[in-house]
Amino acid sequence: MSNKPVPVLAMVLVLFATGAGACLPPDRPWFPSDPADLREYADLLQNDYEAYFRGVQAYLHCLDQERQRAFQEAQAVTVEYGQFLDLTSDARRPRSEN
Repeated sequence: MSNKPVPVLAMVLVLFATGAGACLPPDRPWFPSDPADLREYADLLQNDYEAYFRGVQAYLHCLDQERQRAFQEAQAVTVEYGQFLDLTSDARRPRSEN
């Protein structure tokens, strides 16, 4: 077995550790095809739709927060990558033969 890190496993662990992917969309409300069911279940359907709209607002807020978090992380990683390139640029240059 190789001692190399497994990138996929690392990504999964990062997602769980950071809470990324925790934004779950609400379930779409049931819409009956029979007009009699619409009238019979009007109160329940209204509650389901109102809960759905509250859920969508919470979901969009979560996505906005995750986007902001990911953007800030990408900025920090960009700085780190620049440092990495600066520190390793000499090691990556081919040596000239004299």
